[in-house]
Amino acid sequence: MTFSAYRNRYNESNDDGVYLSMSMPFGNSATISYSATVSGSEHSQRVGYTDRLDAHNNYQINTGVARSGVLVSGNYNHIGNSADINANASYQEGQYSSVGLGIQGGATITAEGGALHRVNTLGGTRLLLDTQGVSGVPVQGYGSSIRTNQFGKAVVGDVNSYYRNRASIDIDNLADDVEARGTVAQVTLTEGAIGYRRFNVISGEKAMAMIRMADATSPPFGATVLNENQQETGIVNDDGSTYLSGIKAGETMSVRWNGEAQCSITLPKALSPAILANLLLPCQPIATGDKPAVSQ
Repeated sequence: MTFSAYRNRYNESNDDGVYLSMSMPFGNSATISYSATVSGSEHSQRVGYTDRLDAHNNYQINTGVARSGVLVSGNYNHIGNSADINANASYQEGQYSSVGLGIQGGATITAEGGALHRVNTLGGTRLLLDTQGVSGVPVQGYGSSIRTNQFGKAVVGDVNSYYRNRASIDIDNLADDVEARGTVAQVTLTEGAIGYRRFNVISGEKAMAMIRMADATSPPFGATVLNENQQETGIVNDDGSTYLSGIKAGETMSVRWNGEAQCSITLPKALSPAILANLLLPCQPIATGDKPAVSQ
């Protein structure tokens, strides 16, 4: 609470007044405020309500009375993936009314890809994050999280120059069909630099599968299953049972042991719950010339 009293002297006359302001929390995230001014030249009262809907949206509403009449104002702020948006409106009886809309954002394009993004400082240091083509992955620096675009890219602008910065995947808001292996990246950038970090992210269904060779045996224990991006999606157990992630209809995966891909499995073109519950995958031998290269 704030209370003040004042006296202004002008042209041999005094203008005395008092000002009162107070605010208090309301609910989980809202605040109610009240202010009043009484003087020889002014008499006004105002009530305000501010609330945060979530980490990306907040609004404020104010209303009051003055000698000139009723006054009402409000504003809404949205922290988006691609821009910050502010909408505001105000009205004072007998004097004015106004409406405004502000959008602030930027675009970063590099050899590794790009994205629209929020802007802290024009031309400032920023970090391009890559989730290997998986869209909608929540990532963040030190501010509110954003989601990767349809190409699996997002730009984080809340990074500092010449300091070790941390960017991460927000695993608490990760979709059920998305799996991230390694969720934190660190980078130190010079002023105005654009950094790049890639996360190992896989999207698709998850299920227990049985992998069988043509002679009804199974790949050896510890054999790894890799998708078309050479990301590990599973490890074979003793009996050929394998917990697979990143399952996509019709995709072909390779099974690797003894240092190279030995056979491949092809997932069904339809992935109903019944099929996923009884997934038997024949592993077809891979000809030497067809074996995929594995990035180191």
